[in-house]
Amino acid sequence: MVNITVKTSKDKVISISAKGHANYAANGQDIVCSAISAVLAGGFNALQGKHDLKVESGDTHYKCGDFISIHDEHVLETIVTQLLSIQESYPKNIRVSIDED
Repeated sequence: MVNITVKTSKDKVISISAKGHANYAANGQDIVCSAISAVLAGGFNALQGKHDLKVESGDTHYKCGDFISIHDEHVLETIVTQLLSIQESYPKNIRVSIDED
């Protein structure tokens, strides 16, 4: 299972961490893993501000910088919405937890 932790402060996303593997299918055929990767990569590539992003062996850790533009707020909200949609369809393979800071 992929565990996604979204941390928010004052209803704004301040960090996203993704750990684990979906285990929906064999490597190279796992549509859940592909969907999660596409959402995270596409979303993070759309961010305009300076942020801390680390990808290590499939684990992803994002932390916002000191200032988040309106554009980046919308991108982060979209990432979370898309991840929640994947969780709705594949609850055995992805868990999204939202923690208010």
